[in-house]
Amino acid sequence: MDRRKFITASSAWLAASSLMANDKSGSRFDPQTNSMSAHTKDIVKPKGIYPGGTIAITAPASPTSMYEIRNGLKFFNGMGCKIELGTSIKNQKNDNRYLSGTDQQRADEFMGFIVRPEIEAIIAARGGFGTIRMLDLLDYNIIAANPKIILGFSDITALLNAIRIKSSLVTYHGPVAAMSFDSFTKTNLQQLLFSEHAVQFYEFKDNNMTIVSPGVAQGELVGGNLTMLCSTLGTPYEFDAMNKIIFIEDVSEHGYQIDRMFAQLHLAGKFNQCKGVIFGKFSNIDARKPFYPNRGYSIRELIYHYFADLGKPVVLGLPFGHVDSKITFPIGVNIELDTDKKSIVFLESSIS
Repeated sequence: MDRRKFITASSAWLAASSLMANDKSGSRFDPQTNSMSAHTKDIVKPKGIYPGGTIAITAPASPTSMYEIRNGLKFFNGMGCKIELGTSIKNQKNDNRYLSGTDQQRADEFMGFIVRPEIEAIIAARGGFGTIRMLDLLDYNIIAANPKIILGFSDITALLNAIRIKSSLVTYHGPVAAMSFDSFTKTNLQQLLFSEHAVQFYEFKDNNMTIVSPGVAQGELVGGNLTMLCSTLGTPYEFDAMNKIIFIEDVSEHGYQIDRMFAQLHLAGKFNQCKGVIFGKFSNIDARKPFYPNRGYSIRELIYHYFADLGKPVVLGLPFGHVDSKITFPIGVNIELDTDKKSIVFLESSIS
């Protein structure tokens, strides 16, 4: 996946770690599902961002620059936020190739921000590669005890779902700091994350969405980047699709690659278990390369192959993920997907 187009641990984190039990995962083996499941079943919601609140921007995946995150800085400054930048961003002499730091450095920086009570949100600077490498270095019990808004997408999908699974915390699939932050994106973020502007219920209608399979369903949101969802299958961070509504997006993947990942999720039972599926926009949705001319399947054809007869609501073309104007999806909240109304309704607030 070409997501380019788009450190020392704090003493507080080290002290907090030493006080916790040895089991950092917050999980247990479930003999009914033959997999790991979270100890806690109750949803944990973070508090919203308050006027004058402090946010942290960190790079859990690939390195970035101040210029690349300028739009994110402008937006959060404009909302009255104080901003702290991680060493993963400030260190411009990074020698970890496509990573912003070593696995331990990136994990320690993230946990250092988690335990600081004045920080209300942690924003990923960008995606890229490498988030999955630090998942087993995080303390999910400490994250659950210090709930904060955690925002990002693309490679950050791995982090968002791991925290949702292991800490029961609602996380946010939305813009990274290195995005354009147009008016639609900003308004949606304000309504979801900022206490002054937060709404209890939020309805999004899109008359341009394509109905792949009709229906109405209610369920908890889960999902993100297709490549990352597949990358965590068979690990303790595998997403749970049972009675959920899955949202899926990706970028710069050929049809045969999408086909393989759809088949993988199908064989893992994810599409049979879920209540509905929401697809984002695919820039190359009708392309049939790189196979012989017109011999490959397009992404659109593959979506219809796997989902047209699923018997539950499936829609295509919503604005999230690798697009400039995007809606933010809170992973863990209940929504209603209605193909007749071409709408998604958030049935609860995502903040406490």
